[in-house]
Amino acid sequence: MLHVYHTGRKETQGEPLLLIHALGAYGGIWEPVLPLLESRHEVLVPDLPGFGKSPPLPNGVAPDVHGLADALEVTMNQAGLSTAHVAGHSLGGLLALELGRRGRARTVCAISPAGKGQLWEYAYALLVVGLLRFGARGLYRLMPVLTRSAALRMLMFWLVASRPWRMDPELATALAHAYADAEAFYKTLLAVDWRHAGEGFADIACPVVIGWGSRDRLLLPRQGPPYAKAIPGARLVRLRGLGHAPMTDDPLEVADLILRTTQLA
Repeated sequence: MLHVYHTGRKETQGEPLLLIHALGAYGGIWEPVLPLLESRHEVLVPDLPGFGKSPPLPNGVAPDVHGLADALEVTMNQAGLSTAHVAGHSLGGLLALELGRRGRARTVCAISPAGKGQLWEYAYALLVVGLLRFGARGLYRLMPVLTRSAALRMLMFWLVASRPWRMDPELATALAHAYADAEAFYKTLLAVDWRHAGEGFADIACPVVIGWGSRDRLLLPRQGPPYAKAIPGARLVRLRGLGHAPMTDDPLEVADLILRTTQLA
């Protein structure tokens, strides 16, 4: 059973919206956009298996796209949701598209979804996330002090954010600690078939919008067009000046992208 980082169930809220985080992150990465989204939607934010406060998948269940999507479906079922608008980032974007393929999504907003890179891009991304994990663990105890400095946030987060000086220091610390603590980090990294994970999405019937930061230094922007072409009717939106985790760069623009996507249903 997944830990739900956040859920809103006020009668005044609209249709359900499921937010899915990236590899190594946890539900808190969506914190900057939550107030903007909750004015229009009932927002459900789980921690993926083995990340945040969610336990890993049971022994024998691989934390690949299918295993992770199965866990998200169980969480949706427990929340009484047959379908929901779904937005995801990086690995979460890939999982959002998988839920769309399974018919569980009313709309999909996938931000820098993994799965369409070339071999060298795949190797590069693996190297970067490995270095980020190493750094997060090595600086674990110092992180609350280091993140108080905008200049040091620039040095530590420039690979995932184009405007790291805008990051809330407490959120920056929490994200770094979550990255270091993620129990299923390497198992998930190795289990997901990243190079071919985006195959089979031609059957997605719901509206799909793919957002890609023009300054994404982890999953390069050139991976966006192949994704859009692989999904009939998908629209590619360039997020000018934003990085791999754009919700920390410009929450307003990211929330607007998600809300414009949910209006397509």
